[in-house]
Amino acid sequence: MLGLTVTMDDRQGVDLVRLLGPAVTVPVHHDDYGVFRSPLSDFVSRHAEADLADTLRLVERGATVDLGKPAGGSSAP
Repeated sequence: MLGLTVTMDDRQGVDLVRLLGPAVTVPVHHDDYGVFRSPLSDFVSRHAEADLADTLRLVERGATVDLGKPAGGSSAP
């Protein structure tokens, strides 16, 4: 199918976060296979540059993350 987005780069990811405006953003499936357009670190940096860092929660594979509203500052694994 033409026009179907399968992966996003860091810019597209942050644009989607801005569009949806979630209270918490948890990137997942960022290392499932080798065709991603940019690494998670690029998304994390761009997310911070967009003044959204306090909404970001990172979680290690197999771990859990609290989805409650952030109290400021990002949670990193």
